[in-house]
Amino acid sequence: MSDVSVSVDVHGVNLMFEQLSMSNREARKAVQQGYRASGNVIKKQAQANMRAATPNIKKWAPYVNVTVYRDSQGLRVDALGVYSSGKGMSADQKRHDAKYTSYKMRFFNWGASSRKTRKGYNRGSIAATSFMHDAIVAKKDEAVASLSENIFKFINRVVNRRK
Repeated sequence: MSDVSVSVDVHGVNLMFEQLSMSNREARKAVQQGYRASGNVIKKQAQANMRAATPNIKKWAPYVNVTVYRDSQGLRVDALGVYSSGKGMSADQKRHDAKYTSYKMRFFNWGASSRKTRKGYNRGSIAATSFMHDAIVAKKDEAVASLSENIFKFINRVVNRRK
């Protein structure tokens, strides 16, 4: 895991919330949307890396997702989330599909060593593609740089909606 800490002018943001007389709900929503927009930079790069590394699993790209924490203290980009766009599928089928697809995706990301059965039959290995790590390394600085800008952009969007 790579933990990145970013400093945002919290005092300035809180002062802006007070001056614009935004409710807590509106303020939290604007901050969360700013986080999500910054996380989407890494998400899109991870999806592109995954499609390039293993073209046969490009249909799994929507399973890479951005999760913003409820307390608006950060976000997580991972390949273990739930994606449910299957038309005509029951909720149980969607959950089952998402659970096992994300389980299999980690083998493409981290790789798997050669496995053999007790009788000695070879079950193969999977080469690591590291599509998530490569995306984080490539786009981390861009996401960090755009965080404050995205937060202010969504604050302005809330204010413009009021007018």
